[in-house]
Amino acid sequence: MVYNSEMTGMEIAIIGMAVRFPQSSTLQEFWSNIIQGKECVTFFSAEELRAQGIDQATLDNPSYIRAKPFIEHVYDFDASFFGYSHKDAEAFDPKTRVLHEVAYHALEDAGYAKQIDNLTVGAYLGVSEDIEWLRRSMTKIDGDALTRFSSGVYGHKDLSALFIAHSLNLTGPVFSLYSSCSTSLSAAHMACRSLLFGECDLALAGGVTIDLPQKSGYFCQQGMIHSTDGHCRPFDANASGTLFGDGAGVVVLRRLEEAIAQGDRIYAVIRGSAVNNDGSQKMGFAAPSQAGQKKVIQEAHRLAEVEPETIKYVETHGTGTHIGDPIEFSALSEVFTSTQQQYCALGAVKANIGHTHAAAGVAGLIKTALVLHNRTIPPLANYQTPNPKIDLALSPFYIPTQPLPWPETTTPPRAGISSFGIGGSNVHVVLEAVSTEGGEDNTNLSSIIPFSAPSFNQLDQIEQQLTQLVNKTNHHIVAYTQQVARPEFDCRRALKIDNHGQATILTKLHHFIPTATLGIECADLRQHADASQAYLFSQSSGYLQEVTELLNTLNTLSLAQHFQNETEVWAQAQAGSLLARGCLAIASLKCWQKLLPSLTVFSGEGLGLLPAAAVVGVIALDDVLQILSALDQNVEQISIPEVKSPLAGYTLSRQKQSLSIEQYQDIGFWSEILLSHSLATLQSNDNVNWLNLTASDKGELSALMIAAQLWCEGIAVNWQIWYGNRILMRGDASHYPFNRHYYPLPEVKEVYSSVSADNQQQTTVHHSYQPRPQLSVPYVAPETAAMKFITDLISDTLEIEPIGINDDFFELGGHSLLVTQLTSRLERKFAVSIDLLALMETPNPRSIYAHLAERLGGEDKLELACQ
Repeated sequence: MVYNSEMTGMEIAIIGMAVRFPQSSTLQEFWSNIIQGKECVTFFSAEELRAQGIDQATLDNPSYIRAKPFIEHVYDFDASFFGYSHKDAEAFDPKTRVLHEVAYHALEDAGYAKQIDNLTVGAYLGVSEDIEWLRRSMTKIDGDALTRFSSGVYGHKDLSALFIAHSLNLTGPVFSLYSSCSTSLSAAHMACRSLLFGECDLALAGGVTIDLPQKSGYFCQQGMIHSTDGHCRPFDANASGTLFGDGAGVVVLRRLEEAIAQGDRIYAVIRGSAVNNDGSQKMGFAAPSQAGQKKVIQEAHRLAEVEPETIKYVETHGTGTHIGDPIEFSALSEVFTSTQQQYCALGAVKANIGHTHAAAGVAGLIKTALVLHNRTIPPLANYQTPNPKIDLALSPFYIPTQPLPWPETTTPPRAGISSFGIGGSNVHVVLEAVSTEGGEDNTNLSSIIPFSAPSFNQLDQIEQQLTQLVNKTNHHIVAYTQQVARPEFDCRRALKIDNHGQATILTKLHHFIPTATLGIECADLRQHADASQAYLFSQSSGYLQEVTELLNTLNTLSLAQHFQNETEVWAQAQAGSLLARGCLAIASLKCWQKLLPSLTVFSGEGLGLLPAAAVVGVIALDDVLQILSALDQNVEQISIPEVKSPLAGYTLSRQKQSLSIEQYQDIGFWSEILLSHSLATLQSNDNVNWLNLTASDKGELSALMIAAQLWCEGIAVNWQIWYGNRILMRGDASHYPFNRHYYPLPEVKEVYSSVSADNQQQTTVHHSYQPRPQLSVPYVAPETAAMKFITDLISDTLEIEPIGINDDFFELGGHSLLVTQLTSRLERKFAVSIDLLALMETPNPRSIYAHLAERLGGEDKLELACQ
């Protein structure tokens, strides 16, 4: 990415985005709908609404509009992925569930779902209120104190950001905020300030709105802002108001200079933002203020250091109301005072997806970032004839009715976004595009794309994503992003994309022993020009760096031979130079060592033992290079240098047979190595997986292919080593396919005559328990009735099975609220008082058993109580 503007130091990059908007579950779907000018509103039949519990009197009311932009699957959630039990998920507000998933996908889109622990990440998120959820969640208040407390915590909308921070380990500033319709653009403004003050490295900003029930209409009343026909038509003569819908959006922000340095994909740059409030200088609390809007736009331009004439697109608040649109247009016209006419396009995402309230601002921000990223001005949906109260013809503005390419200008592409909230909170943001010049031309090379998931079903879904993606975008960017920016799970595969774009799944390794160590052997330098198959790294920048470092070392040693570059090293190796061959072997072995952290056994055959010894620290690198140079010069007497023990964790072998301490510290042993050729073939160590670097692996990315095959077997790979110090650009890659479960809303005990939730939400849903995770202790089954009662109670509390008698409650995923709940249930069952603090010190069934037995006066009484 190249930023062609003069930097002010205030620039913030948008490096990741994710959405859940009506008929748009991905950025690609969202942009497709925007560019088509598609209206994503659903009009329901009377039968559909009756099935949701809408009564006939409501349906017959002419003021009831049977339309809503809604999102799917708001009752579904992948609780275990985020570390929650089924009971936790049931207590969550649906908005909190959706916001978890959108926040994770935004981090994933930015390329930082994997490295989150190494960065300070903040979150500024807003959640709208929902009366139906409040009504249903309040039915839990007649439970015990713990249930009331738990419901109040998990169901509270303003704790959503904090739950997300806890689940994703975000350690920067985290705030829930609300400013009505401008909530999520206010969140972006505050996140920018946090980044500029250095409070965090990355910041999430966004919001969510879900009004229940999902499938429902609304009442249109004269004097209100609701559309009379279910359509939102900003700036159109037939506009009759707005309609509210569901949606969620999150952006990931970073300081621009750091985003460029780290190779982040940059959708757009926030040059400046401003926020203000109307105060009392307007008709009423809910009314818009032309003066307030004008002032906030001017302030944003001032902070961004841009002139209005350089802005070619404005994403307006655009509600399509009789009062709001003319006021907003007038405010814009007072700011854009140029004599030039119709040079700036107006847009309004509400025409596509409705008014998503707390998510409305971020919807406009994401849309505008995509406008700049794709250099395309989209049409304004539902627009036909201008509102007679606005004078487009003599203004700086025009309204596009079809997709248009970005106009040619002398300044970088720039755009503005407005979001105005009921109560007077006004926000305006100025965006600027970055140039994509300077990308690497590597289209003729193949690539390796690793991918993983917790289950094979999810793995299949990711494979489908990737096979489609590589046909649409640069597969090298996909490969790099998958390698360095995606978390790793147990089920793994890898795709090889050849230089023609054909994708094939890498074959599994044969005879791989999961419990064995990993080893590599260097062939005899006397017999092989490329003793450790350095050609396998021919396309690796990391390998070239290793060779360059070796050449620099040779220059400092003042040896008789000098190699100017890698090409000369290869030529001399082919000519028989042992030093050149040794340099190739050492560079290759060091690459393998760094690429595969679990590669701990280095073996050598004949003189191939010297490079192996150098890599594991048995003989100093300088000494090995001097020995090989001396052998090239036919020096008759070569002194054996100091020999040390291998570096911690490494093993040195000769022809795949481990060396004893006595052997590699024996000067006579090393004299024999220098004088003799390879020994007769020895039986290799069966407890080592030896890298098979055969000629059949020859290819431009063979080393990376071998590494990928090992990765598929569970071996850790440091992918960045292949690229050395080069930082490539992150970009499109797979999105995690959540394994969701259905969580119904709390049942309503009272009978209401008006809108109710759909009848299938009233049904009790029983979830299968989650399997016991991998713990630090082995599973031991309960043997007595009382012990089984305790393990079953923990299993019921955590919804995990089976539970062993030594399993730690907290390691299983429990927390303080759940241990309190467990204690309460034990006290009711056995009519005893339990020391909660003592229980929390060693919270496993065996300790609980001992604690109860002490309280009851012996194990026999405890067992009797469980008969």
